Amino acid sequence: MVKEEEKPRGKPSGKIIELMRENARVSIPEIAKNLDRTPRAIEMQINQLKADGVLRRVGSAKGGHWEVLEP
Repeated sequence: MVKEEEKPRGKPSGKIIELMRENARVSIPEIAKNLDRTPRAIEMQINQLKADGVLRRVGSAKGGHWEVLEP
């Protein structure tokens, strides 16, 4: 988990990507807690990132991980 002083800064989608690069198995509730957002808001942003071709989920919802596709 990211400590308070280590929270990413910038646009929410950039923060989500940064958290996923740090931990590919991070959950939506963990991201929401770290970014002080609701899980639903994070889901919506992740869906947009997936539609844009930036993220991909590999494996199952519980046992899979995130893959960041952009450099």
